[in-house]
This record gives sequence, structure tokens and C-alpha cells, in this order.
Amino acid sequence: MRAPVYRSLEAKNTVLGLAFPTEFTVVLSAWWAGMIAAGAFVGSGIAVAAYVLVRAANYGRAEGFVQHFLQFKVRQLVSGSRLSAAARVSLARAPKFPHGEYGYEGHDLAARLFDLVRSRTGGRR
Repeated sequence: MRAPVYRSLEAKNTVLGLAFPTEFTVVLSAWWAGMIAAGAFVGSGIAVAAYVLVRAANYGRAEGFVQHFLQFKVRQLVSGSRLSAAARVSLARAPKFPHGEYGYEGHDLAARLFDLVRSRTGGRR
């Protein structure tokens, strides 16, 4: 099929080698903040430094590493370090299996695992 509007999923959306929009926005924000704080030339220098920093952080890593890393950190910050959907849902909304024991609250996981390993290995580590 030949369509002029077809875009491959493998197409790279880059601006000066930076993944768009996240990495490009980091450099643009650095330029804007530097320009507001200290002037146009200093802002341009800060933008160049941010560009070099982002490119150096991406060197040898997968495409868009900084973009995904920043998204991961924002999601971690917003969700209180509970990254899985199961950990983020409140206990009131989570369905419970009606035939299970619920005395375990999660605070004694290390002790329970240690006891389990010790019982299976005969007291050896």
C-alpha cells in the first residue's frame, strides 16, 4: 500500500537528535529559564550545556532513554513510589478473594521468607 500519510512505527521523531517532545523540552526549558534569569547569551550557553548533557546521558543507551527515564521518575514521584497498578489502587477498591486468609499485611515479608527458606533448607542459608 502506498499512502503519502502512512507513518511507520519505527520512524524517529527527533529534533537535533533529541527525542521529541521530552528531551527537546528539557533543552528548550533550560534555554528559556537561563534567558529569563541571566540573559540571552547565558541562556544559549545553558541550552548548549543541557543539550550536551542529554546527548551524553543517551550515549550507548536505547533510543529515548532520557525521555523514558524522566517519565519513570515523574510517575514514581506522583505515585509515591508505588509504580505498579496493583500497588497504586486503594485497598477499598481492590477486590479480595473471598476464600483466602488476610492476616498478612506485608510488613513481615522478610521474616516470613526467611522462615520459609530456613524450613526448606533445614536451618542452612
